[in-house]
Amino acid sequence: GMIWYNPAVFGKQWMKAMGKTEKDMEKEKQNMGKGYLVAFIATLLGSFVLAQFVGLLSATTIVDGAIAGLWVWLGFLLPIAAVQATFGGKKELFWIDAGHHLVLFAITGAILAVWV
Repeated sequence: GMIWYNPAVFGKQWMKAMGKTEKDMEKEKQNMGKGYLVAFIATLLGSFVLAQFVGLLSATTIVDGAIAGLWVWLGFLLPIAAVQATFGGKKELFWIDAGHHLVLFAITGAILAVWV
């Protein structure tokens, strides 16, 4: 997330879609600890569940793990992101956030397949 949402990558587009300015983000930096903690715990939980899928699929190569991550993203994360974008009024965030999760789960699945 730190790389994906960096202003040099998708951060500026994300801020625009959220209606935030760089000044707003500077103010919010002081209170980001809770958000980072929640994101960290959520990522650990998602990685744990993905590890179960990787094990069930007997994925042992980087490609197999990435494909497992892709299937988890396609079946669980993409539909949720699509519904949120449709009803949440932030359609421009769809590919930024969904793309982040695609890359996250593909890389995590690849690592888990060779690690677990």
